[in-house]
Amino acid sequence: MNTTDLSSNSRPLLFLCCGDALLINFSVMEFYPQFLPESQITWSDSNLWQLLFLILIALPAWILICSLFLQKKKLANTQLGDTITALTTAVFLILSFIRFMTLLEYQPHWNFLQSNIFIGIGYFIIFIGFCHLQQAMKSLGILQIFKGSYNISPFLAELLTVSFGVESTLYFGNSLLHLGASLIYASQAGMLITFALGFSYIEITFIRKNLGIKVF
Repeated sequence: MNTTDLSSNSRPLLFLCCGDALLINFSVMEFYPQFLPESQITWSDSNLWQLLFLILIALPAWILICSLFLQKKKLANTQLGDTITALTTAVFLILSFIRFMTLLEYQPHWNFLQSNIFIGIGYFIIFIGFCHLQQAMKSLGILQIFKGSYNISPFLAELLTVSFGVESTLYFGNSLLHLGASLIYASQAGMLITFALGFSYIEITFIRKNLGIKVF
């Protein structure tokens, strides 16, 4: 059974700012016989703690700050406000997408009839995750900001105020991507990150509810 170290080849967007600190290695395998030692959670690994800090503290704090600015109309109803909201969300989408595509690049060739059912389940979950992210990007109008100015539609304005609207779709889509990749690569650390993403969304929703924040 062959494994490949991805640390020297994985270069997500945030690498430009944080270097290798945010990279977690996934074990690449031909099949899915068991959890390999290389994929098990290492609590002494500083990379893991820094990534958990990013998901559980930095990301919720940044989203809440943007929400407060929008609610107080410092950025609301302006082209600048719409652009900042879309770009802020796009940063995390691009980070997850590049990381996911990097993992797929090192996925070994395998025979579907001989592969474990978990690999098929993993790819199915990833497909559903992509569908959710595509819908979220379409709803936020992320692609339009690169084509020129646009006016926020009444439907989008209403959607951004719904607690389980775009924000829920973004988190659910990202979580599915991580969960699918974790199943394919038998990564306990990856599954931990998936649960951290889910907890982060619950955390943001709870704080927003108590602060009365209605705009994402």
